[in-house]
Amino acid sequence: MAASSASVSIAIPKYGKKAVDHVTPPSLLVALLGRPLADSAKQPAVRNKVYEVLQELATNATPIFIPVLHTEKSEFGAEGTLTDIYKVARKSRDMQWPSILVLDELTDRQLKGEARVGEVNGVTAIVVHLKPASEDERPGPSTFFVRRLLLRAAIKEALDDNLKDWRELGKGGQSRDFRPSGLEPGGLPFTGDLYEKGLYLSHPLGSIFTDDDSFQDLAIRTSIKALEAEPFLPPEIKQRIESFVEQDIPLEDLTTAPAKLDPKPGRLDVMSLVDITPNQLNEAHKVLKDAAQQANNAGSIKWEGEIFIHKWKIHSPANRRDITRLFKRYLDSNDTGANQYFFAMCTFLIDVPTPKKHNLVLAQWYFDNPILLRRSSLTECLQSWGERFEDEDDWTMFGDLIADEELPDGQSEEQLLDPLAPIPPDLPPWLPAIGTNPREPGPIMHYLTSVSAVFYLTRNLDEEQNQAVLDELYCRRDRDDGSPDPRIRDKIYCFVPWENDVDGGPEDMWALLKKRHDFRGGRSRRGLTIFIDQHSPHDGQVLVAYLRYDPIRKHWAGMYYGRLQGRKARSACADYDSRFILMDKLVAEVCFYRDPDYAGPTEEEAARM
Repeated sequence: MAASSASVSIAIPKYGKKAVDHVTPPSLLVALLGRPLADSAKQPAVRNKVYEVLQELATNATPIFIPVLHTEKSEFGAEGTLTDIYKVARKSRDMQWPSILVLDELTDRQLKGEARVGEVNGVTAIVVHLKPASEDERPGPSTFFVRRLLLRAAIKEALDDNLKDWRELGKGGQSRDFRPSGLEPGGLPFTGDLYEKGLYLSHPLGSIFTDDDSFQDLAIRTSIKALEAEPFLPPEIKQRIESFVEQDIPLEDLTTAPAKLDPKPGRLDVMSLVDITPNQLNEAHKVLKDAAQQANNAGSIKWEGEIFIHKWKIHSPANRRDITRLFKRYLDSNDTGANQYFFAMCTFLIDVPTPKKHNLVLAQWYFDNPILLRRSSLTECLQSWGERFEDEDDWTMFGDLIADEELPDGQSEEQLLDPLAPIPPDLPPWLPAIGTNPREPGPIMHYLTSVSAVFYLTRNLDEEQNQAVLDELYCRRDRDDGSPDPRIRDKIYCFVPWENDVDGGPEDMWALLKKRHDFRGGRSRRGLTIFIDQHSPHDGQVLVAYLRYDPIRKHWAGMYYGRLQGRKARSACADYDSRFILMDKLVAEVCFYRDPDYAGPTEEEAARM
């Protein structure tokens, strides 16, 4: 798997150095993330907007634009990653800059008036703080503080020479990414300047809790240093070299842990993140076994099972990128067919355990949040592991995983963001760009006011026909007596256009439902799905559908679907999400599409499962 490889095509000047005209000090460093923004000839609007805001602020600051080019687009078109931002931030810090501004594809879309559902209409930017007011506020020597603000506020904050108190800025707790919610409680558009929480951006190749990268192979460090020296190579050649140098080692060459584990109550798999000798491995097993027995004797836990330690194969310890890949593979190893659960955990070993210090790290994840890494004792790991199987579908288990209105300390607890996460977040068109927080679900996250996915199955509707369908979907006379459904606060939809000339049918609905399910390995939130077809403008009806899983054969049986009035579709989604009401209670005529690869019961038998 190739690493994130981005290049800075021009040299970053030292902070405070005279500009080309030898008069105006360049006091605003602006990184342009992605080719569309980096091409000034094709994309002058973003740069002009920066000049416009600087003029409004009555400052004589001159911006310096630094193109940051990525080698390839992500699945849904993003052209940057957290690692790319980190690279330009670290180079800027080395040149004494206190902060930088990052403009990305989201900035561009907002400027064009093409914000998605859940994104504010105002233009936003990412501000990266490189130096805290006190080094005590920095959890690691190579960690930065980042947050997304409205452009005016971001520029104003970046121009402020006074070093910021990071803990004060991050008082609201760490965000999971750069996705702004754009909504206040109550569903009203947020109009304030500082609407996004901040997050710590740590070295992607550093060790957790320490940020140490001194373990990197000498050849890699020498190559990276040579690439940063003058004279600079052409960006394309530099990118290819960096991509090769930073290429990730296959996981099977890093760990003895199998790709597919068998998580169950009586088995705890511990994946070592450091190289340990055979003697140390035997001692580690003995220490943990004795600790489990002592906890059992003391009544702290009830554990009857085995503990397996999987070795780390190379001398260099695992870095953040390795851990993220390892955890992702662990998630993918679970059966995700009809998985309604969005919670997962595993246990890592970061040093040889001793009777007094077990050196274990409990890694926990819930739905769309960062991975929480927390130093833990064996007793804490076994307690959490047991609870994992007692109430698997209870999201409140994740309540303690969110820092209480503050950033994690970085020493005993770290919220690990995927270093290769696309920026802006790489979301499919059927998902809203809205932050989710299980402790504070908010108006959009709640099943009664969530955002429904609507797929078109035709591109042959004229403007009048399409408007008729939309009017029906948004109509608030949901009930048979013409009254509104009191549960539905707002009708908000994500519409996905149909790209083919030929209209779609049940087999296409099936493919789209599977694609929606398989996003994030089957762990994406999903519910009843709405479809608009060529008949919708004429009968005022839409299709609704959901997948059906055979838990015995562990295979998809097929898809239930039917037609109902468009105005009732949103209430039907709420009924399905909240009470899992089946199709025969939602539509007058139920249809069943059988999975072509399903070798289970007949359609009639499957309908009775």
